[in-house]
Amino acid sequence: MRIADPPCGNKLYATEPQRDFHAVVAALPDRLFLTLPELIRAEERGRFSESIYQQFDSPYSPVSIAFSNLRELFGLSIHGEASPEDIMTLEAASLVQFLIQTKGGIRAVKQAWGRGSTADLLNRIDSSPLAEMGARWYAVGMKEGRDAPDYPFLSVYYLLGGGFSDAAWTTSSAWHVEDLSQSDIALAARCALAVGAFTEARALIFRLEEGEVKDAMRALLILYEGWTVTEAHGLRIFVSPQISRERCPEISQIERAFQRIIEGLALSTNDLPERMTLFFYPDTETRDRGDSLIPLSSEKNAALYLLPEDDAAYLMAEVLPAYSWGKDTYSRLLRAGVAMALSCDEDLLVEEGCRLREEELWFSLSSIDFGMASQRTVEVEAGLLMHYVLEKYGGDALRGIWIATSPLDRYLSFDTALSVVCSTTREEIEESLFSSLLCCCKYE
Repeated sequence: MRIADPPCGNKLYATEPQRDFHAVVAALPDRLFLTLPELIRAEERGRFSESIYQQFDSPYSPVSIAFSNLRELFGLSIHGEASPEDIMTLEAASLVQFLIQTKGGIRAVKQAWGRGSTADLLNRIDSSPLAEMGARWYAVGMKEGRDAPDYPFLSVYYLLGGGFSDAAWTTSSAWHVEDLSQSDIALAARCALAVGAFTEARALIFRLEEGEVKDAMRALLILYEGWTVTEAHGLRIFVSPQISRERCPEISQIERAFQRIIEGLALSTNDLPERMTLFFYPDTETRDRGDSLIPLSSEKNAALYLLPEDDAAYLMAEVLPAYSWGKDTYSRLLRAGVAMALSCDEDLLVEEGCRLREEELWFSLSSIDFGMASQRTVEVEAGLLMHYVLEKYGGDALRGIWIATSPLDRYLSFDTALSVVCSTTREEIEESLFSSLLCCCKYE
């Protein structure tokens, strides 16, 4: 047993008690918001930084607690505002704020401190089911958060970071520039750059005060201004003018690969970003300077930062499941297998699989994983495995396996999820492959 506390939220709420953390809840698009059960799973599975109890001994003082002396209560110093990227911690702070507001103030939180899990702690404060408590927290956050001073900024930030760059630019371009803070202006300029509105971005950056922020935004403008921007079929593709004609990516090939991935995963329009954004850089040094343009990770914002030689189809297939289904799998084998199955032609997969069998380099599918064989061998075998799953069971079954293996969901092993969702095993799939696609001439 351990001493529990709401996941990281107490610490942050204590350092910034005057901040309305409900603004984060109100600003997050549905696909980025983590429910209360998901937050608890994240805490239990080590997805937060150190908890308050891990960092401080006996944080509560015996004196009577008032709302105004939260800093004294926790004995913490101010560490600066949490980054908007740290969604889990900011949501947890909103949860603590909700509990203090609705459950008798800080004294109720103090009395809940004790042994057990986070769920035990919350149950001592409120005996209702977690899902019900979470729904009430969300309703309060949505209602009150919209009145918070930083709600407009956060709503645009999370639109941009959540794959809705057009909506982010539409909203921020309607702001009255004279009323904006420096952070607001910089964010609006990022939105403009992210949709290729270079002239508007330049005008916004001109309004920034001299200093680090303006220098950083000016550097991004210099890097991206003049790039070719192509929009088609759910994609926005930026190509640097420094890339020679011989190295330029084939836009039509990328479009076909994108559509193939969508069809293979059985994705609906609601599963997709407004546009998946691909940036093609001439070299790694330029990419390293430009890959901070859009906040959050590729799995959340559906943006890829590529070189012309990169396998764009594979990388899109690696990112889209996590983006579309809102959760990422812990299984590297599953992720690589899906990417291979969706980006590689069946004939090529079969050819490579047969070669592995003929050269006696094939590893049993029941045990194959990274580190056991060359990376290419693992990718080919995993690709054939997931190709079979997609062909026989379909995209919905794959979605079930993917989500079941997420740390924010059931956190099953890949083999257990395969058995639960498809009622099959890797051994059975291998037998089927050997009698069909991999019935190579040597074994006939």
